[in-house]
Amino acid sequence: MGQDKDIIVAMSGTGDNDAINFIMHNITKYFADKFDVEYFDIGNFGNKEGARFFNVMSSGKVKFGMTWCGIGQDLKVALKNGDETNIWEHFNVPLLKFQGDTPAYFLERHMDIPSNAVLLYGWEEHLAVHDLIFPNSQCVAAISPALIFYDTLESNIDFRSRKNGKLYFLKNGKYPHLLTRYWEEGVPHELGKHLKNLASELLSIALEPGRVQINDVVVNYFLDQKIKINNINLICFFVAQMDDFLRRIKGTMVAQALLPFPVMILGEGWGYLDTAGAKAIVAPSQHPSLTEDLYRSQLGIIDMSPNVDTAGHDRMARAAGTYSFALANQTTWLNKLSPALNDAGYRFDFENIQYAVNEALRKPDDCIELGRLYGRSFREQNLPDAFVDRICELAELAKVRHAMPPGCHPL
Repeated sequence: MGQDKDIIVAMSGTGDNDAINFIMHNITKYFADKFDVEYFDIGNFGNKEGARFFNVMSSGKVKFGMTWCGIGQDLKVALKNGDETNIWEHFNVPLLKFQGDTPAYFLERHMDIPSNAVLLYGWEEHLAVHDLIFPNSQCVAAISPALIFYDTLESNIDFRSRKNGKLYFLKNGKYPHLLTRYWEEGVPHELGKHLKNLASELLSIALEPGRVQINDVVVNYFLDQKIKINNINLICFFVAQMDDFLRRIKGTMVAQALLPFPVMILGEGWGYLDTAGAKAIVAPSQHPSLTEDLYRSQLGIIDMSPNVDTAGHDRMARAAGTYSFALANQTTWLNKLSPALNDAGYRFDFENIQYAVNEALRKPDDCIELGRLYGRSFREQNLPDAFVDRICELAELAKVRHAMPPGCHPL
């Protein structure tokens, strides 16, 4: 640890293809110039690592902690009287919890734990779900600024070589029929009926471009039947089921549309696709360090946003970092940032997806230039210093929220 810098504690853990470690290392590097970063993997929290963590936390120099989806939020410290208390609260170290998904999944990760937490959402849609299911939350909650992954100098990219590359769809597959069969066989009849009705209602509106707030659809569906659901777990069940259903439908539609084209589909779970006679190649997903070369050298990626319209998935941040072409579903945020790239994208319609893919393969030079312009626009709108300043500001708010500053008193 440096002698003159404050400390940031970063909490990480295991995940598919080591994705959590990848994301946390990319977040913390933004802060390396201003802070000492102490990195902890919760999976290695034996006695020695736990002791190091306590020594860092008790040093009085920790500005705040950062974690992916609440990893380490429950860590305790033993008191002299034998009791235990939350270590973040005990040392009043705010914990910034970067949330990668809707609160309808892993509900406890989005609660006021610790009480000086900051809940950071990548999308306004997910923050709105938080506000619905935690109306009495006392934690600071906010939209996280966007990050750039695989950040590369434009001058270091060999754009011409990309013309001979392929398009890659980087997505795991999930068979929609397995979920709808669960609704038929795995839940009571009346519950299954509501799930099927909700799915039908969502499909009538959610495949068009634009924002669809799934929790509003769920709540309004039941209100139309004079049913008001106040139970958080029940609301989250329906929201999670509908979110999962839409992702399965959209992902499968894109993958099936891609099969006649010479593209790559990288991901797990695509065994249900009928690939007989397909030109597309289906292969397992890769570690992020291997995927980086793909972004740098290939024609581009095919993206699918996770039922959100207000910001991009981290695949789009990786494309921005490498000035890569991204054939994405059309969204409001992308239309504001890069209208030409959005226009080159697709709607969730089988024929429209195939048209967009065919156009991209037919005009590789246009794709390469769109990627270059997208990388520039993304950087102009998402400055690293602005990200650091925003995170530090939110941490200060959480610190004051937990420990009343000197000179203040309750009214």
